[in-house]
Amino acid sequence: MTDDARPRAADPERADTLPCGTDSASLLTQVCEGRGSELTEHQAACPHCQAELRRCRELWSPVDGLAREPVRAPQAVVARALAWVREMAGDQPQAARFRMADLPDGRTGPAGESWIAARVVIRSARLAAEQVDGVRVALGHLVAAPSATSSAAPPQVGSPAPDGSQDERTVLEVAIAADYGQDLYALAERIRVRVVDEVRQLTGRAPTAVDVLVDDVLA
Repeated sequence: MTDDARPRAADPERADTLPCGTDSASLLTQVCEGRGSELTEHQAACPHCQAELRRCRELWSPVDGLAREPVRAPQAVVARALAWVREMAGDQPQAARFRMADLPDGRTGPAGESWIAARVVIRSARLAAEQVDGVRVALGHLVAAPSATSSAAPPQVGSPAPDGSQDERTVLEVAIAADYGQDLYALAERIRVRVVDEVRQLTGRAPTAVDVLVDDVLA
């Protein structure tokens, strides 16, 4: 017989002890853990335990009801989150542009222009960042760094510099929520390396910089 099934003598000094010797708090714990219908040998034959279990189930039923309800974020929180997403989306250029210097078969010649939507680069950067250990959530943002060209020109990914150097205007900004306990500076560097590698594979060029913002830490 297990400890739960073994009745004890009633303790007159303890109000939470049933006449059969069972601690009523243990029955409440049993119900709270979802084991209210899993009766021990003693409980199956004891009217005191059965009555107390019924009482505990009635007391706990409102909590069970709340636990089954879907969690709804406060409307104010949803509104702020959507406003932030729309603001970030509105800042993105329509496309990140770069010129292909070589034809697909390797011959050098006029190959026209190829366009990659900025959201593709941004999404790739975000997915790359989220693959780094220690990152819970990541958001990407494409910004234009100061350059000698007109400020109205769209940010480019992989400008066709003759020497193959990186684009002088493209900066990726990645905001993350990190796991608690990380070396955040080391984590940011791992993210930077991963994102640069991903963008280089995608476009053949690397961004000027990858700025990493640790926006939150989650336990």
